[in-house]
Amino acid sequence: MLLETLFPWVEKKRQAYAARLDEHGQKATDYALKHFLNVLEWFCTVIVQDTAVLFSKYPKCALWTHAPFNMPEFEAFAMSSIRILEQAEEEARRKLE
Repeated sequence: MLLETLFPWVEKKRQAYAARLDEHGQKATDYALKHFLNVLEWFCTVIVQDTAVLFSKYPKCALWTHAPFNMPEFEAFAMSSIRILEQAEEEARRKLE
């Protein structure tokens, strides 16, 4: 849900590309478009993960008033991510001792 709100048009473009391939076959292959859409999908994941960390460090930031960062799903994801990161850091500290 969160990923689709950052670049909502990516899935439509992906479907249009698939339809174009079905209609015209291999001659309609567009590797640049295919990989560009894949990179945007990856960027969405990176953006949501990174902003989850920033959300806990800068809770008053104006960015959190905009979608998808003002959605309850994002806040829940951010809080669970912080707990997971804190647990991983604590476990790493214990292992170093």
